[in-house]
Amino acid sequence: MLEQPIYLLMGAGLLILLIALIVTIRQKGASGQAQSRSQEQKLQERQEMEKSLQRFVHQVKQENELVVANLRKTKENLRSDLDQLEERIQTLESELGAVRAQLERSGGETPKETPSIGDNETPRVQEDTLFLRERFQRAFALQREGLSLDEIAKQLGAGRGELELIFSLAAPQERGRAHE
Repeated sequence: MLEQPIYLLMGAGLLILLIALIVTIRQKGASGQAQSRSQEQKLQERQEMEKSLQRFVHQVKQENELVVANLRKTKENLRSDLDQLEERIQTLESELGAVRAQLERSGGETPKETPSIGDNETPRVQEDTLFLRERFQRAFALQREGLSLDEIAKQLGAGRGELELIFSLAAPQERGRAHE
């Protein structure tokens, strides 16, 4: 009689061991499936990241090409503007040379400073320059005649201070001409 409970206990123990073994196998299988699912997810994520990076690189290349095209266009525009400005400078220099030659032929001095030559300003600047030159020459002629500053100012309709300035500025030039 004692043998029966031992067999029963042994049978129950074997049964428990089998159940434990089955449960362990199922858990390993489940965790293996979970690991394989996890690996599949990682593989999919990696593939998605690679696709995203490829799209990004493609987009950067397109933007780079657009920037390079814009830079080329800007460079061409700047080159064109520079060429136009160089042509304008050459035109203005030739006009300036013609004005200087005309002044030399008419017996006037070539101006020390280059006047600004604009489309509408050239005749006005020339008129003002000629007027001032005649006024200064008249003032120096009156001074050589021996008139005082007040008398010269009255005849020219100029202020005494203006005449003092003109004569003081001309004095170093007159001294330089005397030494030549």
